[in-house]
Amino acid sequence: MRPFYFHPGALAEAEAAAAFFDERMKGLGLRFLTEMTEAINRIRMNPAIYRKIEGEVRKCRVKHFPYAVVFRERAQEIEIIAVMQLRREPGYCARNQDLTLCPNYGFSPPITCYVSIREIRGKF
Repeated sequence: MRPFYFHPGALAEAEAAAAFFDERMKGLGLRFLTEMTEAINRIRMNPAIYRKIEGEVRKCRVKHFPYAVVFRERAQEIEIIAVMQLRREPGYCARNQDLTLCPNYGFSPPITCYVSIREIRGKF
């Protein structure tokens, strides 16, 4: 599997979604993060199978939740650009994220990335 890293905005979106779900029902935020981890692992195994949504940017749906992981392939890794809520106005992701200037912060969490997200922000 290829390594990956989160754009800081994508990490914030994942945290916000998990917090939202956890407010609705205890444990649902962790379930969301687990499903998001599974989506990222599917991307890492074969990123080319996912539909392009703009240029080289692709998306993979998060099972059981109205979210998708938006990503693009880099030379040696996968860049997670956004964790997009699918019920919002189309195109909000492109307006809210600078898709051309996403720096590599060197963040490449392990397969169980929900643990890394919790450790980074200490919110869950």
